[in-house]
Amino acid sequence: KPRHFREARTEPMSEYMVGLSEYEVARKRTIEANEAKLFELGLLRAGRASQLGTKKVKKAKARPVGDPDYMPEKRTTRVSGLKRGRPAVVDESTQRSREERNRGERAAAHAERVASVAEERVAALDAPKPADDEPTPTRCIIVEGAKTGRSKCRRCMEAISAGETRVGMESWMVGRQVLVWQHPKCFWQGLAFTEEGSGRGRCKQTKEVFAVGEHRLSASAHTTSANFKLNVAAELLRPVASALGTCTVSAISGAGVLSAAELKAFEAGVASPAPDAQAVVPEVTPTPTASEALELERDRKQPAEGVVARASGRVAWRWAGALCYGHLLPKSETATHCYARTAKGNTKTLTKGGVYWWML
Repeated sequence: KPRHFREARTEPMSEYMVGLSEYEVARKRTIEANEAKLFELGLLRAGRASQLGTKKVKKAKARPVGDPDYMPEKRTTRVSGLKRGRPAVVDESTQRSREERNRGERAAAHAERVASVAEERVAALDAPKPADDEPTPTRCIIVEGAKTGRSKCRRCMEAISAGETRVGMESWMVGRQVLVWQHPKCFWQGLAFTEEGSGRGRCKQTKEVFAVGEHRLSASAHTTSANFKLNVAAELLRPVASALGTCTVSAISGAGVLSAAELKAFEAGVASPAPDAQAVVPEVTPTPTASEALELERDRKQPAEGVVARASGRVAWRWAGALCYGHLLPKSETATHCYARTAKGNTKTLTKGGVYWWML
């Protein structure tokens, strides 16, 4: 390195050198030493060294007074209004204290969220749990009046009008268990007496195992077949026989496999009056008309948000330009959502505070 460069390293740094790297400081000092030598030899004019690195700012021309055709000159280069600044140097202890403070704030926020969720769960457990508006059926064969006219018989594929008696049984459809409906006459045509062959079958209602060679009653719904013990089947078929009025047990397919005593006992069990016949076929609550539902839409009654109220009853909501109806499921309610069961057995999620649904 030249002699003047080595001597320049011992000089104190100028103000504009503060914050530069070691290489940049050495380069600046080398340039200053070279300029000083050039000035000494007369190869550099006075003041030239101080002007290096500075940018001349062109002053804007003053607008002539009284000149209506004056147009300011267009800027040819893009100028940023931001000022260059260097990031503040933070020592290690300050950085560590900031990280600890942020970590503590995050831990406190997480603990607060966990506590709020725990309080909501405790409140949900302590809240009274009334029975659902539509209790889950315990009988494998259900007889009731159609709530709407949208259901269809799975055997004859004809519509079941509102209020008409229908028979329901669970079947596997579209990857899930659903309740399918049939006319009582169509359901009776799908019955058959069969004989247990393996000894591994169970009664659908009581879950009892069939003995090998034991006679049983098979009922079909869509693609599903369910087997029942004869005494249980007779009790389940009482409401169906009551809805049909006149039915012949001997006309059921496979009745010839039964003995005379079994056939007589089965006929007596089916013919016995059902003590809960009135409860099996309940009075149907008609679906409100569109005008009645729209009148209630003005009030837009809903359970309060943030509270598990276990609300029950009928609800209506708008979907794809149509009005849909269902029953609230109190046990499924949360602080932010309600859930309703549709006539087809589907579950609808309703957001509390939403403007698209209301209670009837």
